[in-house]
Amino acid sequence: MTQRRTDPPPPVGERPQDTPGFYAEAACRGADPALFFPTRSDDDFADHCLEAFAICESCPSAAPCREKGLSESYGVWGGLLRG
Repeated sequence: MTQRRTDPPPPVGERPQDTPGFYAEAACRGADPALFFPTRSDDDFADHCLEAFAICESCPSAAPCREKGLSESYGVWGGLLRG
């Protein structure tokens, strides 16, 4: 059984050093990371997903982000919802 991530992602500005290169040009830079890692039990789950998808739609880094997301088990990656 795969365990889902329950802890929130780090706040903007506190991302790990191994942040993917495509993130430098990503439309989500500066956005609330919680939008991209919603909890299904959260009442705002659908709203967070829709807001994240809208950001991804105009993002120049969506394709490499989506590709990265294929190896992730949780979150919104380039407009792709995982988990």
